[in-house]
Amino acid sequence: TGGWLNTSPATITLSRTDTTAGVAAPYYTTDGLDPTTGSTPYTEPFTIASEGATILKYFSVDAVGNTEVIKTKTISIDTVDPSIYSIDLTLPGSQTAVKVGDTITIVTEVDDFTSDVASVTVDLSPLGGASNFALEWDELEMLYIGEFTITDDGIINGDKTHVVTATDNAGNSTTDESA
Repeated sequence: TGGWLNTSPATITLSRTDTTAGVAAPYYTTDGLDPTTGSTPYTEPFTIASEGATILKYFSVDAVGNTEVIKTKTISIDTVDPSIYSIDLTLPGSQTAVKVGDTITIVTEVDDFTSDVASVTVDLSPLGGASNFALEWDELEMLYIGEFTITDDGIINGDKTHVVTATDNAGNSTTDESA
């Protein structure tokens, strides 16, 4: 998703056509450098397994020596779930329980070192809220934060479990619970 793959390795197939002279040889690099006729010749599909972004550059030479303009493609792989480091629910004042009209603050520290975090949600259905309440990135605090006001007077007394889900730009996700 978003240009990221969440499986590894990625199989790369380069297609080549030249309706006039025919393709003599395609060449490629995966280190970001421009390929030359001294670079790896493409003969069959190959794989890229490195986490992160790999820059693939390639071109072909036809049977009479004409060269194609170098093409560039970024292959981005992230197979690792984001990490949730902390989840804090803050109740108003020094309260130990909530009631209708109270606003709670949810703060969580989440990171993904490869494709970055796409979304962080918390299941507030135990408090009468949405099951996928979105937390917003706070640039100043460097945390995901959300406020929720209790409006459901049918909440059953007792401890509630709140599940936080973090999803990265490759579609990998992880969950953590806070009581």
